[in-house]
Amino acid sequence: MWGRGKTCLNIKPLAILIIKDKTSGQSIYALCQTLSRSLFNSAKIDKNHIKWENSRRGKIKFSNTNNSFSERIPRVPTKTPALLRDVEWEVNYAKLVREAIAKRDADLAWKLYSSQKRRGLFYVDYRNLAWLLKRNGESKNEDSSLSQRIKQIEIVLSDLLNSGLAYDIDIYNALITACHTAGDLPRLQNIWEKIKMQKDLIPNSTTLCTLINAYSKDIVNFDKIMTIYDEFVQKGYLLNSRVFGTLITAFASSGHLEAAHKVLAHAEASGQQLDSSAHNALIQYYIQENYDLDAAINIYNRMNERKVIPNGVTFNLIIKGYMDKNLPETAMEFLNKEMLKKWNAPFSIVTFNILISGNFKAAAMAKFMGKEPESERYIETAREWYLLMLSQIITPDVVTFNTLIQGFGELGRITDVIKSVQEMQNLKIIPNLITFRNLVKFYGINKDSQGVKLVWNDMIKSGLEPDYRTIVAFLGAAKECNETAWAVQMIKSTQHIWLEKSGSFVLQKLAEFEDQKFDDQTSILIDNSQKENK
Repeated sequence: MWGRGKTCLNIKPLAILIIKDKTSGQSIYALCQTLSRSLFNSAKIDKNHIKWENSRRGKIKFSNTNNSFSERIPRVPTKTPALLRDVEWEVNYAKLVREAIAKRDADLAWKLYSSQKRRGLFYVDYRNLAWLLKRNGESKNEDSSLSQRIKQIEIVLSDLLNSGLAYDIDIYNALITACHTAGDLPRLQNIWEKIKMQKDLIPNSTTLCTLINAYSKDIVNFDKIMTIYDEFVQKGYLLNSRVFGTLITAFASSGHLEAAHKVLAHAEASGQQLDSSAHNALIQYYIQENYDLDAAINIYNRMNERKVIPNGVTFNLIIKGYMDKNLPETAMEFLNKEMLKKWNAPFSIVTFNILISGNFKAAAMAKFMGKEPESERYIETAREWYLLMLSQIITPDVVTFNTLIQGFGELGRITDVIKSVQEMQNLKIIPNLITFRNLVKFYGINKDSQGVKLVWNDMIKSGLEPDYRTIVAFLGAAKECNETAWAVQMIKSTQHIWLEKSGSFVLQKLAEFEDQKFDDQTSILIDNSQKENK
């Protein structure tokens, strides 16, 4: 309560307020300033000069060079606001919303925001709330949650547009990125049309890259990406290295190499320094889809000419390209000359896996051509790369062991396959479906029916549900072992997996069994499948 101590106010050319009270300094300052204006119109108070001092009860004293005055201060409740109630509420309300946003509490922020009129908020508050809702919706990995957040962001955007505040593209970006994550292309396209209608609203790189990435999810949207690109150029939007890189990646990943090269030439002509990701997209397509190693090397040389620094992905792709062409020596030459000496790039587990796999492929090719000593040399090289990986304190992953099991298995190295499985278990590496497919192929080649059944049982116990590729692999192994009855039992137990999506493919594989002792139900399924294919 007021009046718990004497408050003395000295008003001089620079007024000083000396006060003793438990009430907030801001409220006391405002009240005393009001009183002083009624007594000394020329006086001004600076609340930075507030100090605490003991004094007699209930007195307030005003003094300056010419006069003095004292009177009893009436008792006033502590909660009486010094500011107007509406102004004070706006300040407190906005502060609470900002604090909830700062704490990244999307639920609280939205509850506060939606509970009252949107007073006291600035554009930055609307924008930050929109982005908080967007990130919260994406983090929960639930379509319903993200859909709800998108609706809330739309409300925030609508309120902002009605507030009369100035705004920019950032709040629209929160909405279109959320729509992109949700895969809601119609709503995203509608927002994009609204953006284009506002002449003063200039899209930035986030806007453009989000649109490109959204449409690049489906190859049928290639024409829309081209349309957006043409709009960018015609309207003079800022196309920076990020936008160019996203465009090139989208075109290259979808196989539209001509468009990708067109954008690459545009970027180079405009003086943009692209990073390695755009070039890597082209290299990846040439190596993994077109099998055109020469074109991939040309892109790499183009990177060097433009002083674009390659990264680990670049080197891994080109090394894999050489290995796929059965050129392990050339791959090693590139690794030593470019990756190690020129760029001093570090090895990654992906690099080791590619080198191990490449040497196994070279060993299998040499064995096929009757070059046993050469095959043995490549096998030992693959083993050495694995040991080197361990010496570099790089823990093998499931891909490493899948490569070892497949490589040793195809070359008939039974002991090495068993050791690889044991070491995988010792390191507690969790197998995947590819692991079981590689193992069952190995047992099928060796006509080990007991091994085939054990692998199937282990896979089921692990909790993995086989896909149709895995089922076909087990059918092939069962055929090698003449296990027709077991194969029929196996496909019946997994009929709910393969029948709708890949039924004809699985049943055709089953029909290849020489001793077709199928029951009537299975025979009908096979006959129907063969009729459909005809």
